[in-house]
Amino acid sequence: CQAWIVDVTGNDRYRGGVVSLGSGVLDVRVLWDLAGDDLYEGEALTEGFGAFGLGALFDGAGNDTYRLQLYGQGASRTWGVGLLADRAGDDLYQAGGRIIHKPLLEKERATFGFAQGFSIGYRPDHSGGLAVLWDGAGDDVYIGGTYTQGASYWFSFSVLMDDAGNDRYTAFYYSQASAMHLTVAALIDGGGHDIYACHMGAIHAIGHEWGIALLWDKG
Repeated sequence: CQAWIVDVTGNDRYRGGVVSLGSGVLDVRVLWDLAGDDLYEGEALTEGFGAFGLGALFDGAGNDTYRLQLYGQGASRTWGVGLLADRAGDDLYQAGGRIIHKPLLEKERATFGFAQGFSIGYRPDHSGGLAVLWDGAGDDVYIGGTYTQGASYWFSFSVLMDDAGNDRYTAFYYSQASAMHLTVAALIDGGGHDIYACHMGAIHAIGHEWGIALLWDKG
């Protein structure tokens, strides 16, 4: 089955829980907003998430804000496709902040994100999927926890692409082109005076156990 939401204009606020705002789980779901300074707020499996299906969120223009806790902003799980595409505007992407990464990073108070160009499979039996976050233009801010900003785990493909602007990427761990176990992950930035900051390692184009990672800043 398929379901579409199309909004033509206006400064809108979208608020969803679990499996919302362009989340395709066993089906196809699309949210398309053509213009306006919009606010997207979701809990989990949201804002362009796919698992055994396709989920997409398209935003045409405006200074937008995206917030969630887990799995979204271009994310996927097994055999899914997740896409968030924002054509223009000074945008804020925020993921995580609540669910502590136990037991690995409990003492550091790190939180899971699983977002902003992230895909994961079910090790060792099933592959992940395809996950893309694309931002066309603007001075953007990306804030993530662990497993964010062009990261993948177990036979998946994920990418965060930002074509232009002075951008800031902030994450905690396993982020910014981090490819863990037989997988591909990339962070590609088109140009501008950018900042890439993480709290600890497994970042900045690291491939582990046949993982292929790319961090490419074009200018």
